[in-house]
Amino acid sequence: MSNCIQAAFSSGGGGGGATVSVQQISPSANQTTTSTSLTNVTNGSATLASVTDGKALCTFFACVENSGENVVGIGFNYNGSDQESTDAQTHSGRNNLNVSCTEDTDGGTLQLKWRVNADTGTLKNAGDEQSRCNILEVG
Repeated sequence: MSNCIQAAFSSGGGGGGATVSVQQISPSANQTTTSTSLTNVTNGSATLASVTDGKALCTFFACVENSGENVVGIGFNYNGSDQESTDAQTHSGRNNLNVSCTEDTDGGTLQLKWRVNADTGTLKNAGDEQSRCNILEVG
């Protein structure tokens, strides 16, 4: 896959014009939170590549459960600064949320975050209940 992307970004179409890397964050399974403010996802960080004039597209797909019909939020923190986040009204069962952001490829740290507004939330990551962050870095 990265060879196809690299060719698309090459000068003259001959390949090799771009530096491309792919990372995936796989959070710890069945972690819980009662935090009403964005808190770190366990095993939820990655160091982005250090590529001049590069960009990273980061997409966080979260499978969550909440013990009631409440709001669950997910988002990103980059180098200590909160970035994009989203909240969704959930029901007391499995819910799927996603959020994306772009960051400079300056070797910084991307941290996944999440929260609930009440009760206890569970971030799933096993079997058919997967949570992942896919990162495409191009420079």
